Amino acid sequence: MAWADIADGSSGQIVAYLGRHLRHQLRSPDPPVWFVSSTSQHWFEESGFREGRDVLLRLRDDSVSRRRLRQLAQEADDLAGLRQLFAASMIWGRGKSNGRMKPHLIRALREVGSTRLLEASALSVRHGDLAAAYEEARQIPGLGQAFFTKWLFAWGLTLDTQQRPLVLDENVKAALWELGWSSREAAGSARLALRYEAYVRRASFWAEALDREEGLHSVDGAAVEYALFCLGGSVPRAQRFRAWSRG
Repeated sequence: MAWADIADGSSGQIVAYLGRHLRHQLRSPDPPVWFVSSTSQHWFEESGFREGRDVLLRLRDDSVSRRRLRQLAQEADDLAGLRQLFAASMIWGRGKSNGRMKPHLIRALREVGSTRLLEASALSVRHGDLAAAYEEARQIPGLGQAFFTKWLFAWGLTLDTQQRPLVLDENVKAALWELGWSSREAAGSARLALRYEAYVRRASFWAEALDREEGLHSVDGAAVEYALFCLGGSVPRAQRFRAWSRG
């Protein structure tokens, strides 16, 4: 089954397509992201981020995975813990490359070290208000949607619910567009926070359908998001610019 076969957005066809990909993906569901600790340390020092040293001690093997983010989220019982988790999620998103993010991440690290933006968005996630969490997290300067949703995702890893925050980056948006699914139509609004909330709900719906129809019992919304991320990587860059503005 190819992209063209599911361009009408048929839910059954989408679930079958995701199921085929997930069966392969579940063989290695949580690959680590490697990073250069000296680079991260330099960025922490330049931004004056107090918790930087503690973060690198927690990630001493120079890698971060979703499992490691979950551990950090479980142990984040104060503002310092939230800041450590935020920094780890930014390292996870950046990896070894993406040097062009340096000024933006330094600006974000400075801001979250001196304001309550992390606490506000974390509280909204706890209350299940993902639209409010999105609006609060997007106020973190220097970060676009692909990165501030990584923070929301990391903090939500401890929640005992199907509808946890998910990452929404260009790959995921491109995959959703190719699957024929429109966040604008699902939300009934052009407001980005409501469209994000609709995306999380749809990923949860697909996860339940994959359990029921494809026998993939360990799949949740995060697994669907990762499948979309991988699938979106095959979409030509020229097609990605249309995905979110029209979707």
